[in-house]
Amino acid sequence: MKKAVLLLMIVAALAQVPPLEEIAKLDISQWSCESPGYKEWLAAQKGIDDWIDIFRHKDGFDGDLQVLAIVKGLVDRALQTVEHISAGQAQFIQMKHIHNQISKHFKSLAQINSSWYNMDEVLGYVEVLNKAKSAEDKLQIAQQIATKIAELINEITSIQLQLSQTTVEVDDLYELSAQINEGVQKCQPQWQSEIDADQKKEEEERLAAEQARLEAEREEAERLAEEERLRQEEEQRRLEQEEEEERLRQEALDAQNNISPEDAELLAEEAEVELEHAQDREAELEHEFEEAEEELLNDEAQARAAEEAARLAEEAEAAAKANAEKIKSDEQEACLDVEEAQRRLEEAERIAEEAKKRAEEAAIEAERAKNQPICVPEEEEEEVPSEPIPEPEEEEEEGCTEKELEKLIDTLIDSAAQPPAYQPGCYGPSCQQPIIIIVEDDSEPEPVPEPVPVKPEDPKPEPESEESESEPEPEEPKKEKTPDPEHESEEPSIHEYDEETEDVTEDVPEEKPDPKKEPTPDPDVVEEPSIHEYDEETEDVTEDVPEEKPDPKKEPTPDPDVVEEPEEEEEEEEDKSEEEEKEQPECDDEGCDPTAKLEHKLPDPPGTYVYHKEPETPQTTDKPDDIPVFGDTVEDDPDNDVRIKTIPEYSFGVWTYFRFNGDPGKVFDKKDPLHIGSIEVDGTERITTLVGVGEYLCRAQNNEDYVQEGLSYGKYLDGYWTYIYIGYKEGSVYCGTYFKRDSSITSLTYKVEQEPIKKTFKYYFGGHKTYKPFNGIFRYITVTVGEGAFTDDDAVITATIIEKYQFDPKEEPEFVEDPFDGKVEDFTSEDPKKTYDYDGYREYSVTTWFRYLRVPDPKFGVIFRLTSNEPEHLRDKERHGDRTLSLFQTEKISYQFSSYTVGEKDVISYVEHTCDVALESQQLWAFAYFGYKNEELTLSLEYPEETCEQKIPAIHYLAKYWALYVGKGKFFQFTGKTAFTTVRYGKGSVAGYKTFSNYNTGYKVLIPGPQIKKFDPKVVAHTNEKEYDFNFNDEPTEWTIDGVYEYGYGFWTKFFITNPKRIYEKPERILIGSFGFIDSGEIEKTTLTTYVGKGTYDFYAGQYQTVKYGKNLDGYWNYIHFSYNKLKGQATGFVWFNQKNQIQRQQFTKIDLDPINKFARFYVGAWKTEPQFLGFNGKFLHAVIRLGKGAFIDEATDFSSFVAGYPLPLEEDLPFKATEVQGDEDVDVTTLEPFTYEDEATETFEYSVYGWFKYYGDLAVTDPQVMIRLTNNEDGHVKDQTLLGDRTLVGYINGDDFVFGTYDIGFIDTEFTVNREKKYSLGEYRGLWKYVWVGYTRNYQVAGWFLGFPDTSANGVIRNTLHFSPKYLRAYFGKDGALGNFNGKAMHLYACYGQTQCYYPVDLADTEEKLPAWIEYKFWNSFSYFIESDETANLHATAEVPALDVEIIPATFPGVDLEAIYEYGIGVWCRWLENYPAVFLQKGDSHSLFRFSSNVHYEDAAADGDRTLAVHVTKGFYTFSTYDAISKNPSLSEGVNYEKELEGYWNFVWFNYKRSDKGSRAVGFVLLSNSNVVKRVEINSAKHWLLRDYARFSLGKKEFDHLPWQGKLYDLRVNLGPGVYIDTSEEFLEKLIPQFRVHPPYKAKQDNEPQQVERITFKDRIFHEYEEKYSGVFEYSVYGFAKPSKKFNVTQSHLLVRVTQLTPDIQDDNKNAGDRTFAIHINPTSYVYSTYDYGDLETSEDDNVDVQQAFKYDPKKFNTWTYFYFGYNFRTKEAYAYIRWQDNTQNNYLFENTYHFVPHYLACFLGDDDYSRSFNGDIFDWYLGIGDGAFTKNPDPNNFPFDPIPPPDRILSALLANQGVNSGRLVKV
Repeated sequence: MKKAVLLLMIVAALAQVPPLEEIAKLDISQWSCESPGYKEWLAAQKGIDDWIDIFRHKDGFDGDLQVLAIVKGLVDRALQTVEHISAGQAQFIQMKHIHNQISKHFKSLAQINSSWYNMDEVLGYVEVLNKAKSAEDKLQIAQQIATKIAELINEITSIQLQLSQTTVEVDDLYELSAQINEGVQKCQPQWQSEIDADQKKEEEERLAAEQARLEAEREEAERLAEEERLRQEEEQRRLEQEEEEERLRQEALDAQNNISPEDAELLAEEAEVELEHAQDREAELEHEFEEAEEELLNDEAQARAAEEAARLAEEAEAAAKANAEKIKSDEQEACLDVEEAQRRLEEAERIAEEAKKRAEEAAIEAERAKNQPICVPEEEEEEVPSEPIPEPEEEEEEGCTEKELEKLIDTLIDSAAQPPAYQPGCYGPSCQQPIIIIVEDDSEPEPVPEPVPVKPEDPKPEPESEESESEPEPEEPKKEKTPDPEHESEEPSIHEYDEETEDVTEDVPEEKPDPKKEPTPDPDVVEEPSIHEYDEETEDVTEDVPEEKPDPKKEPTPDPDVVEEPEEEEEEEEDKSEEEEKEQPECDDEGCDPTAKLEHKLPDPPGTYVYHKEPETPQTTDKPDDIPVFGDTVEDDPDNDVRIKTIPEYSFGVWTYFRFNGDPGKVFDKKDPLHIGSIEVDGTERITTLVGVGEYLCRAQNNEDYVQEGLSYGKYLDGYWTYIYIGYKEGSVYCGTYFKRDSSITSLTYKVEQEPIKKTFKYYFGGHKTYKPFNGIFRYITVTVGEGAFTDDDAVITATIIEKYQFDPKEEPEFVEDPFDGKVEDFTSEDPKKTYDYDGYREYSVTTWFRYLRVPDPKFGVIFRLTSNEPEHLRDKERHGDRTLSLFQTEKISYQFSSYTVGEKDVISYVEHTCDVALESQQLWAFAYFGYKNEELTLSLEYPEETCEQKIPAIHYLAKYWALYVGKGKFFQFTGKTAFTTVRYGKGSVAGYKTFSNYNTGYKVLIPGPQIKKFDPKVVAHTNEKEYDFNFNDEPTEWTIDGVYEYGYGFWTKFFITNPKRIYEKPERILIGSFGFIDSGEIEKTTLTTYVGKGTYDFYAGQYQTVKYGKNLDGYWNYIHFSYNKLKGQATGFVWFNQKNQIQRQQFTKIDLDPINKFARFYVGAWKTEPQFLGFNGKFLHAVIRLGKGAFIDEATDFSSFVAGYPLPLEEDLPFKATEVQGDEDVDVTTLEPFTYEDEATETFEYSVYGWFKYYGDLAVTDPQVMIRLTNNEDGHVKDQTLLGDRTLVGYINGDDFVFGTYDIGFIDTEFTVNREKKYSLGEYRGLWKYVWVGYTRNYQVAGWFLGFPDTSANGVIRNTLHFSPKYLRAYFGKDGALGNFNGKAMHLYACYGQTQCYYPVDLADTEEKLPAWIEYKFWNSFSYFIESDETANLHATAEVPALDVEIIPATFPGVDLEAIYEYGIGVWCRWLENYPAVFLQKGDSHSLFRFSSNVHYEDAAADGDRTLAVHVTKGFYTFSTYDAISKNPSLSEGVNYEKELEGYWNFVWFNYKRSDKGSRAVGFVLLSNSNVVKRVEINSAKHWLLRDYARFSLGKKEFDHLPWQGKLYDLRVNLGPGVYIDTSEEFLEKLIPQFRVHPPYKAKQDNEPQQVERITFKDRIFHEYEEKYSGVFEYSVYGFAKPSKKFNVTQSHLLVRVTQLTPDIQDDNKNAGDRTFAIHINPTSYVYSTYDYGDLETSEDDNVDVQQAFKYDPKKFNTWTYFYFGYNFRTKEAYAYIRWQDNTQNNYLFENTYHFVPHYLACFLGDDDYSRSFNGDIFDWYLGIGDGAFTKNPDPNNFPFDPIPPPDRILSALLANQGVNSGRLVKV
């Protein structure tokens, strides 16, 4: 697939995550590939994936914020340091330390790296920051890092806020992601072009940017190179100039200096050495400075090194100065030029100044190293210095201490505030609470009075900071430890956190508050008046910071908003005696024990008496006789220093804790006031406080009457600590209530008149004779009489309470969870299921699973009731606590959550919320959750696909007793079941209910995912019962069926008509399988049932729906799935047609079936109860039942995914086998027995039968005769074409026709065909051996036939024909009992079956070669004729005898079989020679080369086969002839022009033929060997009859009007059979000719036949003749010397020499061409050379028998020796005449385009013949040259004969005469 990955959306390291709310609202149902565009699709896809990733890692966000804050703090530190450097305020710190620290913290972040949350970019910046050199670079990079981290913090905070505000489940995101991904995959091909264009555009932009960058870099490199070059040139010029100046200076010195040159040179060298030394020191200092800057290791060793460098620099400076002085002195002494001396001095001073500057810089760096703090990372990777580094004496500066972490927290606050995560009014566990951190203002706070600390009994020293090394301040007595001055600016530690607050300041040491400063709260944090209490829902964000529990022996940290006593009171408090301290109330970590007794008198100013009373019993009873009275009577007793008389001022205060559900008392009706406390003076009630209805009552005597005023407590009486104060002084009454829950105070003041105390003073608390007693707990009873007892200032009262009477109440009891494991189905008892004696819980909940069972007349029923009332006190809906937390089912099957709430004035009202439930959900398991916490009821009812949730404000009374009723109680009963009921008390009882264990347990157990029951594969028969029969119930416990509302079943099925038992008559419906709730009866009324119907699969679920199976039933695997979902009210049936890879679906809507209760049954098999059904006939595989959530499948994609989990096994492939029925022996086919396929052929997809057949009967017979029949029907049931399967495959002949037949089952029930057939006319092939193949494939539903003939083939197919999947197959050969027997023979018979190997697509072109037993056994009859001996391969023909004439018959060639040969060829080397075997004076119109005929008696061209193949030489052509049987043309001829290359040359002629369906044709070739040219002739549309039993060929034969071949023939070959035919010139040259012998060679060497060698005086004729010896030569010549006699009187023509190639019987002077092959005559003036030219070979009329050339001679030279040469070259068609006289004068002539016949006979007449006068004179050295080389154009007669000169005397003459020497040769040496 092209670009399988869609266009990647490039995002930044911190990708912008789309809002979760937008993601939640996405509805892609209306989306299409066109709208929106692909970018929106991909953006949505990425956004969903990002949020899925966020959900995975959301638990780590708080930790990430902390790490990011730490990192940002470190970066800020670096940033601050850089800024200090830029301002010149400080020196740089070690960046490596910061880098290591940041890298360390980032390791935790790397674990949750994701596409939207990428830390790699920040880490990259950190790496750059570590390596940056300049301060500017560091500043810029640090700012970028800080910006990136701030962006990350804001992003994470925003994400947390979205998670808290938007209710989205991660499962919803996964589902949406799947839909998006599916849409993207579907639309990707349509988007591809646009994607490619965008990619191309981006790639072009990227390449352009890259090119621009490279170009810029190149230009910059060129610029730098140019600058470097210029600098080097400038440097070179400077050096040259300096050298020149030095040379001039030296010359001046030499001229002017009185010192010796040696001294001057020495001085110059010393100056140069000093200069180099200063430069070296400068380089050393620069190197040291760079190392100091790069490594930043500024320890004392570096300082010492820097100091040493400074010292050396100073020495260098001093040395330079000394050198300068010395030079100056020397120059003065030497009287040097003043200007030159001044220059040298200035140069030396400059060098010294630079050295000094370097030294100062090194000193500065050394000082910086001393002052720089060293922050050593945990794992130091730097190399250890060679010298030990001592520990620094100074303390660590800011950034290496604990305070750094506090600065980092500032970053968190800033980030969390933008936008703020805290949302007012946010409740519930899903609400993301803020990170609340108290920090200190940088401004100087105003002094605030310090609270009086209480000396702890066992003081524990605060742990010292691990970082700090300073001495701790000495601990002051009775004071908290004063913090280290180093930490004075740190924020105060937070002493109390709510238990739910999550700690995010890991490992951050708690800071100590400054006792002299009031912490300034963060203005962005909304706090309660006291910093010590947080809302209970606040999430704990301070992990690992131990929550401080208030020490009862330590004064609590004051509220910053409370005005405290002046600091001077501290001393007063410190002076308390130990005895008084021991009398403090006994408290522990759980709070003060309310039963602890405390009574003492405090030292007050004179005249003031304070009485403290702690009650012994925490609450009172409603029994008057048992009323406990807490109080005392005081009488005026001056003797005992009790002087209360006349005191007009008194008051009392007490902490009260009222309980409606006290122990043992319960208050249901609080109509009368309840007594708290009162003071009686002299027997009269003066001031009293009561608990009224909705208010505290403040009662005071006013003369004879009483005045009573109220202070409202609203709804907050029960279970809340309230401090009540009332006091009187001089006519004024002040009454106030301080509510501990919110630290608020309300008060009132009114005027009354009371008498001063006279004698007695009495106070009462709790019980009273007049009022009903208080029901609750008292704490810190304080009664004061005298000066200062009264105050009417709320602030003073508040401060006093906080200072003296403040306490921490007991924490809520520990969390308790009481689960009920298991399921309850029968509710029989009205008693409580559970009771609990738990006191003090303000948070509790009930959760349960329940399921309603449908009944005809539903009643109001209780599911659970949690009440705080005992059974004897319980009413349904009258009192508080009757329905503390209750859930009921109404008559309308809705669900009512019921509870109560406390209103103003203690009014009790009941609150209810009803959840309506859809009909589809009513019988399903549901989870109910009802909880109370923080004056709020939280309820939730969750069904599998619907949820009802609500929060209701409510106030409950504290309870001490609890009773839980489940399913049944005193008033109602539930019709259904419950499970996993759980009651929870304490913190955590009200939370996200999905975190509860019984919620998850219930989901797993009651609403499980698919429970799967798998069955083994099985072959089932339609007559058998209970092939599969499985009952489900609740036992064993592995099956959970109760309440299962999704169920379904599926299986792979393969139906057969024939297997395992034959169904002869298919009924209306065949039962496949059923799933239902009945054990017997009408199976068709079960819940989900499937059938094989008439042409359809039938699904039943109260009604029928069908799916057509077409031709995809019998023998094909189809997956059937049927499932139901009650929630959707829908059943869906699927069929996956595996063969077609097609899915079809049928849906049932508005189906109301019950969930499973206790029984379910799955059944497969025949059903014998009426109505009866046949069972399935075939195979089941992967049968599976699924129960539970997810079992229902409605979408095709889900079905496809499901089926993919149950693949068909690989072993489904069927075996392959081809069985040989008859071998290579041809037998009478009727003698063969039928062949039955093996059992393994059952279900085979392909089968075929094939072999070779030959008909021997009368061709006139037309009755049908069977060759092959393959049938599905068993023996005894075989007909011709009656039943389906009779003609599974049949092949027979009917006259000249071959008939192929098969059948088609159609749709089984309809549209079937018993016989489908095709015919083919056999024609000439009827009586020949033929290959017959018939086959079928179910894979393509095609039946095919193939007939193979010797030269061709025929085939046909019948498509769209479906056979039964077979169980039984039988093949008949030659006889079948239905058609006539076959009259003939057969061999190589086979029967084949297999999955894919037995059928061949015979209609395809390349299939023929693959057919079995076809090519390998094809009748490849062949015949080849050639002459084995090379000697006898030379042939020629005469008029009487042809070269060859051969019949190809068994008599001539035993064993030859020419049947069905359709390919043949004949070829021969041929050389036309007019002179061989006899001189042929006139070429005929046609000469036979060869003829190949298939007729026994043939004519020239009268009938087909006369000229099967024939070649003749006609006028100018090789003529090729053949015939065409179709057009009945006995002679089709085409010619090849031999281009004057007939005579004398060996030419190769080949003529061949091949019969083919693609076009039969004959092709002839002629190789003209002289010019090496191949000529091709093609005769198309030449259809030949097949050769049968006879063929004949002749060579060069004279017949009819054709003359015999004139010349030579060589290596004739006749080839018949396959592979003979060649079609191209390339094949002719490369393949064919090499198979033949090479033609006989031309004479390649010259022979010189002597005619007359010795010198003689001619007298008689000299004659020589040569026959056959030199037959066929191409070159010949005659040459020699002659000297006419002086007596030779030439008056007529005289013969010197004549050569002729005509035989004596036809020789003449110049009658015929060849008479004068060569002739030289002498006439009176000339030598005449004569030859001939035959001109056109085709005629003799143009022959020139005497072609002459005369050479005149000089009479003076006539009688001298003369050399004569006459030669001819056949190849060049040239004759050359040459004459040379003894004086070397010569003449010649070239006869061009002169055509000679190639000679067979040569004769030479020297001096005389029968036609001319004789020669007179001497002749010498005459030869006849024959063969290549005999012809030359450069004769060289260098050995002329000479006549000897007579000797001077007779002696020489006599000697010569004695030797017999008459003539001689003069040989030049």
